[in-house]
Amino acid sequence: MAPYSKLYSLATPGELFMFYLGHFMSAVGGGALPVTFAYLIGNAFDIFNPALNPKGFEAALYDLLYKYAIVGAVLFLCSYASFTLLLIFG
Repeated sequence: MAPYSKLYSLATPGELFMFYLGHFMSAVGGGALPVTFAYLIGNAFDIFNPALNPKGFEAALYDLLYKYAIVGAVLFLCSYASFTLLLIFG
């Protein structure tokens, strides 16, 4: 059995870059998911409380929907980049 330090000894610097970038994107996507949804779900509950919502229900709802769309797009891009880079490397 080969030692772990020798597994990637023949990889080019570009391949190692794809490998590390793929793992970094995977960590960003996986770490961001619970944090962002905990934050956004808390804001979703605050929309229904008129005392905490001075902008009005509809404006606050659109603001929250834009945030959900941005988070979804970022998570999609991180997941896609991670999968693609690690698929190319492997």
